[in-house]
Amino acid sequence: MTAYAEIAVTTNYSFLRGASHPRELVETAARLGHAAIGIADRNSLAGVVRAYAALKEIKDGKPKLLVGARLVFRDGTPDILAYPKDRAAYGNLCRLLSTGKLRAPKGECFLALDDLLKWQEGLLLVVVPQNNDAQKEPEGNFWNKELALKEEGAFHSSFSTSADMEIEDTVRSLLTNLKMVAPQRVWLGISMPHRGDDQRRLQGWQNIARDADVPLLAINDVLYHCAARRELHDVVTC
Repeated sequence: MTAYAEIAVTTNYSFLRGASHPRELVETAARLGHAAIGIADRNSLAGVVRAYAALKEIKDGKPKLLVGARLVFRDGTPDILAYPKDRAAYGNLCRLLSTGKLRAPKGECFLALDDLLKWQEGLLLVVVPQNNDAQKEPEGNFWNKELALKEEGAFHSSFSTSADMEIEDTVRSLLTNLKMVAPQRVWLGISMPHRGDDQRRLQGWQNIARDADVPLLAINDVLYHCAARRELHDVVTC
């Protein structure tokens, strides 16, 4: 079985998004036996330097470091993980990010899809649809709606909303556009939000990836290196 590589990792250099230092994320990836870890901060390469420094100190089970950025757009385009495949492509990614930062206030980056299309040469692109986090109410009158919301199979059809359909249509169009300019360099990356309808969502994204003829990738959309420990919670509350 091929070892897992996590390509959607956000560090604390993505202010108010990532919660863990690059060192913590790299060390955790090594401890879990990951084949690679992709550092992709929001419109930034800031976390990569500290991740590389941490990686050099690991002796055994060192994961491969993938250098990239999570492109976040202002024109409604879904987020895209961009990984350069060579030095020239890295230069294109830097120019793309510089374009967005030069037109924005300090600390921000204003990007549109046209900017990516201009500088996409050599970039490996993974489209990351956002999860619609709004709570879905199952249709009908149930004696216990909380249990109905947790059900994995019985109510999947009722969980589809107009917001979900809009996201799916946007992703379909984006995959088509990217494949025209970047053939063999486009993927669809999907994470499971564990809100009770993951089976339906996965089937839907599999269909979209198949129709667009792009590979489907599993990601965890990592924001921190570990969960809070229950033991610590118990000690604090005793």
